[in-house]
Amino acid sequence: MGILFPIAAYADCTGSAGCDEHKLRIIVGGQFSHRSPEVHYKEKAKSSPREVNIQKDFADDSYLLFPSLRVEYQHSRTSSWDLTYSRDHTDTSASTKERIKFFFFPIVLSLRVPVKIDTQSVRLFYNCVFFQSGDLQLGGSLGLEALNVYAEAKVPIWGKQTEDVTVPLPALGVFASYKLSDNVMFRLRTNYFSLGSLSLGSLTVGGTVTEMDFSLEYQLTTAWMLGAGYRYSSVKVELDQEKYHANGSYTTYGPTLFIGFSF
Repeated sequence: MGILFPIAAYADCTGSAGCDEHKLRIIVGGQFSHRSPEVHYKEKAKSSPREVNIQKDFADDSYLLFPSLRVEYQHSRTSSWDLTYSRDHTDTSASTKERIKFFFFPIVLSLRVPVKIDTQSVRLFYNCVFFQSGDLQLGGSLGLEALNVYAEAKVPIWGKQTEDVTVPLPALGVFASYKLSDNVMFRLRTNYFSLGSLSLGSLTVGGTVTEMDFSLEYQLTTAWMLGAGYRYSSVKVELDQEKYHANGSYTTYGPTLFIGFSF
């Protein structure tokens, strides 16, 4: 998923503005993301089950910019809330084999078809600083993400094939920040989301998300901030129902840019 820009304020009040002056911050940014999806799909209960495979090297290897929006609320000098929305898209292809009959003769067709994958994420985090020494702060986060994955492929013989899944993912995270100067802040964060196994009607869904990002922020004024960094994310999803079983991974990484306004 090029899903998020890196860390913003979190739970510290080390800027020149302070917690009493600014409670709310809006940050708009984006990631120049490289996407690497990998999927294996297999039908069940058939003598000749269909299989579909998407390999990492099938995807477009260019870096594309995907936007994000984040809203932060400073609850106290050591705690904050943040809400983030992000989205990205990947064009790739899938290899598949289909058995058909030509008159009385069985024929196996090897096909390579285009596939579109869209991901959307909404996440809410509570962040709290638990250690501070001089310009260094360490903290932890507890949150929940709603992750939506939509895939579409147009396959000869089968027609248009789609899959649309939204899953909730509880998350834990740790973060660190260090004030390099009066206007420059370095931040590092890692999060882990885990679903376990969730039953959604006839569909059983499992998944994890592991991510790490870092950033440098420059405080232009008491209200305006600029930042840049780098982010890595790895999503793993498994789907199982009566008709098919599928599992896949989705890795994104690349540089990030963002701008923030406090009020």
